[in-house]
Amino acid sequence: MKKENIYLVLSILAASALATSKVRKEFRQKKFDDDIRGKIKYTKKVLILGDSVARGYGTKIGGITKSLQEKMNIHFENLVIENLGIDGLTTKGLLEKIESRVWDKKMKESDLIIMNIGGNDLLRMFNEAGPKGVIKNFPQVRSNFSKNIRAIVNELKGINPNTMIFMNELYDSMDKKNQLYGLSKIMITIWNSASSMENVVKVKTKIMKHKNGYWIDLVHPNEDGYEEMGDLIYQEIYKYLK
Repeated sequence: MKKENIYLVLSILAASALATSKVRKEFRQKKFDDDIRGKIKYTKKVLILGDSVARGYGTKIGGITKSLQEKMNIHFENLVIENLGIDGLTTKGLLEKIESRVWDKKMKESDLIIMNIGGNDLLRMFNEAGPKGVIKNFPQVRSNFSKNIRAIVNELKGINPNTMIFMNELYDSMDKKNQLYGLSKIMITIWNSASSMENVVKVKTKIMKHKNGYWIDLVHPNEDGYEEMGDLIYQEIYKYLK
């Protein structure tokens, strides 16, 4: 067989394999979406897990809890939302907390789990080594984050296979005038891709960018910010109610 023909055959086989893989992925995604649609309308118990943003640091309204409760009460009767957010928690810390089994009963009773976690993985590196350290160690920190997230999801599904998991994307609250804004934008995009899983619904909280009067610092939203975050989560939930 001529070299040109070999290349042609290999190209056809490669294209066929990619097309088959894409079809399989789309099929799995549709099956997952259908499963969520079938279960979400029966939601009674919601757990919020994660860090200080999950907990609602800096507000008197409990962060996203109040916003979500008000919006979800329109569609769900007798809904209970419990917030288990912990200030300073990293993905490793959340994994260890779940593995300690202190939350097993709550996990088993949950219909929906909402997670906001991962920002402290980067923040700790920033506090220890500064911007240069974050850039240098970013691939390793991201890899550890990805491994921990997958382990967390596996643990949650092991405790309660029927619970639905929604996870917030990491957002970039840095001012565009900051000299590091361009770099942080790229890093946040790469970071969020590390937590993409077929059995987790990603909430597009990455659109929560810098706005004047929107944040109490470079990490935590103010009450208006938490209101928007709660609305973004609700919108993602509502998609499955249509």
